[in-house]
Amino acid sequence: MITKKCPYCGKEISTEFGRCENCKEVEKHKSTILTILCFTAILFAFISFGQSLFGTLLPYNISNSIIVSIKNIFIYIPGWITILVNRTILVILLGAIIKYYSSIVKDTHLFIQLIFLEIILGILELLSSYQGKNISYAFMILIPIVSIYIMIIMFLIGIRLTKSSKKNLLYKLGIGFIGLSITIPLELILIIFFWKIAPIGLLLNLFFVIYTLYQIKNLFAQKIST
Repeated sequence: MITKKCPYCGKEISTEFGRCENCKEVEKHKSTILTILCFTAILFAFISFGQSLFGTLLPYNISNSIIVSIKNIFIYIPGWITILVNRTILVILLGAIIKYYSSIVKDTHLFIQLIFLEIILGILELLSSYQGKNISYAFMILIPIVSIYIMIIMFLIGIRLTKSSKKNLLYKLGIGFIGLSITIPLELILIIFFWKIAPIGLLLNLFFVIYTLYQIKNLFAQKIST
């Protein structure tokens, strides 16, 4: 039997195979971990949605016992935990995209910028949540500026993915990034200026968050299976 070295780990394998069984097992474990991270991020997206939703409902006196119980569950989870988990998982997933798809996603510098900005925004949000009502004007200015920059980067990534890909998973991921770049600022605008219809913006943003995370999960599953 003619053998060759596995291009991934260097082990001698048959020329009929692209990678050895050891590599496949390692990749399966990685895929499982990344899939768990994606679904964890989806779970915390729901938690973040609930916290924001009940925040917009504060002016109303809610007497329904079921709604109040659900509200207490979301309020019981500290906001800083939601921020930390969301930002950390997103940074890990973006890093995985660069690692697995650097040859396809040519504009990796945009993903690197997005990772850096997500870390900065996470730190700012954690500091602002820690200070509570005593949040400084610096945070009030910096958080919107970084958020706007993130939206621009997401929009650019989305446009380039949709242009370079033809109806495949990367194309769908591009649609997700474009959707997020539109719905996140829309959500903030509705909360600030039109709080009565703010839940519409929250629902749209939740939809695109789940959609994008699901496409990332599919990307990893596809990469491992090839």
